[in-house]
Amino acid sequence: MIRAIRFCFKPEHVHKMMLTSLAVIQSRGIFRSMTRITHRNRSKHRISIMGLTFPNPIGLAAGFDVNGKYISALSDLGFGHVEIGPLSFKSQNLPVSKKDRLRWDKKALSLTHNAISNNEGISAAILNIKKARKQNPKCLIGINLAAYQNEIKDELIIRDFEDSFTLAYDFADYFVINISNPNVDGIRNLQNAQTLSEVMDPLLSIRLCEDVYKPILIKIGLDIPFEILDEMIDYCRLSGIDGIVVGNSPRILDNDTKKTRFVSGNAAYQKTLDLTKHIYEYTDGRFPIIATGGIVTPAQARDITKAGASLIQLHTGLAYNGFGLIKKIQKALQESE
Repeated sequence: MIRAIRFCFKPEHVHKMMLTSLAVIQSRGIFRSMTRITHRNRSKHRISIMGLTFPNPIGLAAGFDVNGKYISALSDLGFGHVEIGPLSFKSQNLPVSKKDRLRWDKKALSLTHNAISNNEGISAAILNIKKARKQNPKCLIGINLAAYQNEIKDELIIRDFEDSFTLAYDFADYFVINISNPNVDGIRNLQNAQTLSEVMDPLLSIRLCEDVYKPILIKIGLDIPFEILDEMIDYCRLSGIDGIVVGNSPRILDNDTKKTRFVSGNAAYQKTLDLTKHIYEYTDGRFPIIATGGIVTPAQARDITKAGASLIQLHTGLAYNGFGLIKKIQKALQESE
């Protein structure tokens, strides 16, 4: 129903309707049972990487269920992993002007946005994960960490990551450190090997003191030059970082407002594909890649896994194609095996 009428509404309203449908599924046992039957995981393609076994390679990208309120319903829909966030240590509730809200680009199967991602803070998300675990979801749970928007100084960004990571360590299956989050002023300056080590070394040291090993990945932006990316990959592989997520929305110039905005969906896909191929070739296929930018169709999902992605994640594709896209991608990946 949402798919049929979605373009009658603004994208953020469609997102709210999708979250409402998830809340209904999650709160009623009969709807959960029906969802499991209709959307059950038909993929035999289990993926074992980073010391974890994913039920299937299809995941939900950060930014959809930011605070982790709908993990059980999303698992019932067939996702092999759900990544919540981006989350900061403190809650964030920044105002969004009408000019800066999400916009459809129906011709390009894309969305333009201002990249503001408010959240309720890491503590609230942990409570939601605890509730979800009691319902025994089949998916793995990842936490995407990003610093608080107002903390533009490097030392404050680093402290925010450390505080969130320490508090949340026991509750996630893996972590993504969002060093390219366009939501945070100045954070893209962390996309080089030297400053990356200043962020990641403390987190890797914290992990050494824990009883259970949890994979840590970084999330890069799609605008990053290959030469800078190569230096970062070299650091990651030497330091013990487990993988890389490709990637955060690229920038575009809005012709109407002449301001920089960000694009997601099909318009970001080619950059995701190019970066995935480059990382795979540069590392001889030995460094796990999660591809998350711009996957809107089953064919794109199939092609990007062939290009070297171990896992994929959906976001804007759901706004255009609904939750049925999960099952279609499962079928496409199975047929390509």
